[in-house]
Amino acid sequence: MAERSLLDAYLERLDGSLPLTDTERAAALEEIAAHVADATAELVERGLPADVAERRALSRLGAPERLADDLAAAHRTPRDLLAAAGVGLRVSVRAIVWSVLVTWVMVFVIGIALALAWAVVSRLVILPHIDWTAWMNGPLVAGTMALAAYAVGRSVVRPVALAAHRPAGHVRAAVLVAGLPLAAVAGLAWIDLQWNLVGAAVAALLPAWFAAGVLRPNLLPAWFPADRPRIGWALIAVIVISIAGLQAVGAPAQQTFDGVGRAFDPTTEFIAIAPFDHFEVAPLEASVTDDATLDPGFGAGTGPIEWSQRLRLTSATALRGWTDLHVEVWGADRDGIAGPLDASAGMVRLASAPLTVSGRRAAASVSIEPLPTREFYYLAVVGTDPDGERQLAAWPDFRQWTWSGTPLEFFEALVR
Repeated sequence: MAERSLLDAYLERLDGSLPLTDTERAAALEEIAAHVADATAELVERGLPADVAERRALSRLGAPERLADDLAAAHRTPRDLLAAAGVGLRVSVRAIVWSVLVTWVMVFVIGIALALAWAVVSRLVILPHIDWTAWMNGPLVAGTMALAAYAVGRSVVRPVALAAHRPAGHVRAAVLVAGLPLAAVAGLAWIDLQWNLVGAAVAALLPAWFAAGVLRPNLLPAWFPADRPRIGWALIAVIVISIAGLQAVGAPAQQTFDGVGRAFDPTTEFIAIAPFDHFEVAPLEASVTDDATLDPGFGAGTGPIEWSQRLRLTSATALRGWTDLHVEVWGADRDGIAGPLDASAGMVRLASAPLTVSGRRAAASVSIEPLPTREFYYLAVVGTDPDGERQLAAWPDFRQWTWSGTPLEFFEALVR
């Protein structure tokens, strides 16, 4: 029994090192076992004890890892590299699909559980509203990308090694050389979103997640990513059951409001945020006769944006004594515009352009590069009044622009 276990241990190490298909590996192991048996029998006929003969026969073969490389070399053909590339692509696509599916199902289940708990508690007390948009648009997507990159890295090495008939340790470097640039492009320039710093940083580190999968494949459970149809159907069943539970238990509680409502008064709101505007009638007002030239007040993208102001004087002498008239663009936090038009209120002046006055008409165009940290903007017509004080010459014009781009464009925008 002890003599047999020595051969078994050798064959087990050889089996784990052979970069061959199941059929090729079984044939190679059978051939090696037969060779060792013949060599052992020959040495026994020469007078050596059986255990010594088997040990000597195995020693002649050398280390199992070196023998595995020699056996694999006999199966290599010029088309192995092309076959390995095809296998790597197929395995990568499958790993991406299943890892994204598994990740989003886990997120969905956790979200459903939290939503159910929130719904139950909301029946008892009035809970505050929480906006999860920033986390959905950035870190959640980036985290899913990171898990997919890790799954690809750890799933692709062994199939590529088998297709190339080379040990896994020999193909890891090639996998890294081919995969790291692709991971970098995918992480920095693939997905357009309303990124935040956390999400963009996680996405930018996609090559690191891929490298971790190649070099440290055991960091996550063996079932991730799942690539079996039975598991896929189980995940779909979990989603259906979770939605049914949410519909049954998570009906929103009926809430009442005891406060006194009031109508929105834009004049009052503008005076509140721009206290230096103290006159009752502004010298300039929006022009409604040139609608075709007006730009939309909202949009999304990386910019640049060009916004225009078309105004008319409220009277022929409305701007008498005014100087330094220009249009300023002020950016506010994503939570909204609050406070006066100055930096102390958390607002940022991004650009300005001179206001051109011709007769009873006034116009200006200003171009800005939107910022990822700003979403709401004011176009304010500002000048120096006859008393030498800085004043608004018209009610500010409200604009909304949501920055959206790739992580690389996000970092470029932050640098600006």
